[in-house]
Amino acid sequence: MKIKQHHVLALILAIFSIATAAFSPGEDVETRYGLLKGGIDPDSQRPDHLLWRGDIVVHEPLGYVVVEKVFEMDGYDVALVATSGGGSRSVSSYQFLIIEPDASIKIVQDDELKSDDGTFEVSRSKNTIQIDFGFSGGLTRSAKLVDKELFVSSEKLSG
Repeated sequence: MKIKQHHVLALILAIFSIATAAFSPGEDVETRYGLLKGGIDPDSQRPDHLLWRGDIVVHEPLGYVVVEKVFEMDGYDVALVATSGGGSRSVSSYQFLIIEPDASIKIVQDDELKSDDGTFEVSRSKNTIQIDFGFSGGLTRSAKLVDKELFVSSEKLSG
């Protein structure tokens, strides 16, 4: 049983290493305003959810959840979270968790925050986070979180 769990964990780490995760699946992540606690399904041993102050804020049944990066913004923190079904053909989806100084949390998501192969480039300038998902599914996808407001672009390439 331990050998299988070891192989499953290695697979999880391999999948998320493609996306250059700053944290490991299931890992607790400290923000300035509290702890995002990695949750593991007791039956499958998959890191399939995140908890904030005891409440599940992100859950991927039969899949995996990982915090990619935490950004310290001007007066709040933003955690970029990835979810995946875990198979080699799984699409990685992303969402932002905006964490306020009063410990409230807001989830910002959109169906277009995804990458077919899990790769993406993320950058930050002041209170703007930009993600370039490159070319996937016949589209170029990008997203900007500007002062807690999400703008998503999904365009079909001509030619």
